[in-house]
Amino acid sequence: MYDKDRGFYLKHVVFVATLRCNLRCKLCSMYITQYEKPYHPTTEQLQSETDAFFRFADYVGRFTITGGEVFLLADFDDWLLYLYDNYFDRMNELRIFTNGTIVPNEQIITVAAKFGSKARIIVDNYGSQLSPRAKEAFDALNGAVSCELRDYYENLHCDGWVNLNDFSKKHDKTGADELYAKCSMAKDFICLDYINGKISLCAFARRAVELGVLDAPEEQIDLHDEATSIEEKREVFLEWERKKGFTACMYCDGRHGDSERFMPAEQISESK
Repeated sequence: MYDKDRGFYLKHVVFVATLRCNLRCKLCSMYITQYEKPYHPTTEQLQSETDAFFRFADYVGRFTITGGEVFLLADFDDWLLYLYDNYFDRMNELRIFTNGTIVPNEQIITVAAKFGSKARIIVDNYGSQLSPRAKEAFDALNGAVSCELRDYYENLHCDGWVNLNDFSKKHDKTGADELYAKCSMAKDFICLDYINGKISLCAFARRAVELGVLDAPEEQIDLHDEATSIEEKREVFLEWERKKGFTACMYCDGRHGDSERFMPAEQISESK
């Protein structure tokens, strides 16, 4: 949308900084285990993707960084500092998600603290076997950066995970529109997916394109496409805001109050 004070404004973006992870979750909503060579960019690449995004958007309400496991990025603090130095005043909130396997180093904590009240780091806890350093990571952050230890082991956050691994067609347009209206991932584009220069409605929509399931080029915005101007790309997004549903929704089960829930982070065995 356009805002008189903030220009071209997005409420949310999920910046997927890496698809490399040290867990192999069966129902991973980022489809980590489906990639033979997971996306794992250099700091320079991350800077370039950040620049491309902020050429597209003048301002973003919530800038979420996730993976994969973001602390596997060797120079995560350098990219975070780049984000602070160049785009601190172009976002209202910064969110960083980690899986409780790695304690962020002092450099990461120092840079994250620069964001002040804008920053919040969410440490997901999948229990002592899968997230053995979750409490340690939370304690390292607590007091320096606003943080949350999110329970996915006992009192399950959101009652657990949903299964979005089935890419078969399930709905006609009417059904897709009905699903879109109640899907928590679609609300206010809260799961707007940005990775390697491409914006998708959500990770499911992105993966559907990658698998060749979805042939709807108007439902992905390639910020590196030199054949279209920034204004043309923005117009595509404005059209998204007017839509009542997406083609991707025809293939999805969505995430909503009636979705079947599963125990989070069930691991794929090495033999599979």
